[in-house]
Amino acid sequence: MEDVSHFEIELKKLRDEIDEIDRSLVRLISERMRVVREIGRLKKEFRKPVVDRERELSVIRKVLQMAEAESVNTELVLKIFSLLMEESRRIQREIERSG
Repeated sequence: MEDVSHFEIELKKLRDEIDEIDRSLVRLISERMRVVREIGRLKKEFRKPVVDRERELSVIRKVLQMAEAESVNTELVLKIFSLLMEESRRIQREIERSG
């Protein structure tokens, strides 16, 4: 019985830690999207294209290097950042089309 209790206490502590990390991740995503909107407005003002393939490739290279250095699955990081960039392009296109 004591083992189960110890297990549950430790599991709760670890899950609480994950919950805090998740909150931080969501805050960071929100902050990233705020900056993306600023970039979108700047690109619109200066009539620059939404898509910048060189920048995207540079970001991917950097985050994959970081992932390798931290022993994080690079395929996972690639998927996450591909989704982030897809959403960034969507937001910037929306800004580009707005009056």
